[in-house]
Amino acid sequence: MEPELASELFAADPIPAETFAIYDRFFTDEKKLNTLRLIVNTDSGVFVACSEADSTLNIQSDCTGMPMQHLFLVTMFGLNPRSIMHLASSETVGFGKFSIWTDDGE
Repeated sequence: MEPELASELFAADPIPAETFAIYDRFFTDEKKLNTLRLIVNTDSGVFVACSEADSTLNIQSDCTGMPMQHLFLVTMFGLNPRSIMHLASSETVGFGKFSIWTDDGE
């Protein structure tokens, strides 16, 4: 895209500041291992699945210390992110393993 046209489009419809506020909520603990595990591009947006775990896994009998899996939906405007929405988080013993998440109503 021509730089002039990109500047005009951005000025006409700027990306909301809250789009990038999500970075303050996730992945700020430098002691954790954070990994992108899955990226799926769809007509609705880009689904991004991320794993977050302690650098040394130490899962306790009360299930504390389990890795977290986060699922995000990124909507795009051309090649630029337009919004980033947190869809779900789940603790799991399988670091980096994702399956289809469903809501069973419970």
